[in-house]
Amino acid sequence: MKVHEIDGADVFHFHPGTPMFHGVNTRGIMGKGVAAQVRAKAPEVYKEYRQACFSGLLVPGGLFVATTRAGTPVLNCASQKDLGAVAKLEWVESSMTLAAQWCQTNGHASMRGVAIGCGIGGLKWPDVRNILENISADVDCYVCFL
Repeated sequence: MKVHEIDGADVFHFHPGTPMFHGVNTRGIMGKGVAAQVRAKAPEVYKEYRQACFSGLLVPGGLFVATTRAGTPVLNCASQKDLGAVAKLEWVESSMTLAAQWCQTNGHASMRGVAIGCGIGGLKWPDVRNILENISADVDCYVCFL
């Protein structure tokens, strides 16, 4: 997968309509960071995500796709089980591989997001970037840094 770092870009406005990925926990809580912004901007996505968590459908390393009212796919990548700095590189790899496969299957040549698992998740961007670059997929991955 080809990774493009985009400095000064707001992930919510960069390439509108392109699938947007972000890291989530599997507890059904979007309380901070980009996840909290998704919850505020697309409550329908949050509602579906919570249901997926509580039903056991979303597990660490998994993917849950929901669509905003405007039709934008949101790729909820389970990079961590709990809240806080507990993201795991293997879960980022697994969930982002699933996200890339979903994009390919559904005719999307690219996806946009943030440095998944970094920040609140506690991972380091160089480690995450290396994982993303080694995912075997013909999908461009735009990572926005504000």
